[in-house]
Amino acid sequence: AVATAAAAVAAVQPAPAKSRPRSRALIFTMDSIDQYVANSKKGGASGEITIRKSLMEGLSTRLNCECDVATSDRHFEQLAQRIDQYAIIILDPWTWAAPGWVPKPPLRGNEARIFLLDFFGAKQVTSPKGQHPNLLKVPPERMLTAFPT
Repeated sequence: AVATAAAAVAAVQPAPAKSRPRSRALIFTMDSIDQYVANSKKGGASGEITIRKSLMEGLSTRLNCECDVATSDRHFEQLAQRIDQYAIIILDPWTWAAPGWVPKPPLRGNEARIFLLDFFGAKQVTSPKGQHPNLLKVPPERMLTAFPT
């Protein structure tokens, strides 16, 4: 029975990363910002960092996807100058927005590649203004969370 169970598990596993073509992901979340990381090393919150790093490990080992992580708004803008090289763009409920809660310019027209990592389990894009027509359009199947609600 053990061999049969192992074969069943192997049958549903994705192809090994090495057999997949190499791709790239751009990640910019609040927990990737330098100051957030520094604060976590002094005892501040770090759960989001753990979740992001786990996601990055899965992207690398399962999908052969190299991750570029922005550590500030300026760094995001630099990386986003080459946004066409990214198959996946992962943001969070705060980093997608420019002032006025509108999508940052490099994201416009790239919505089909955007995933939102919401540590708190939101099912849709939100803002302090609530729902309004300028919000980033991300369907529920591209809302990622460590804790589904």
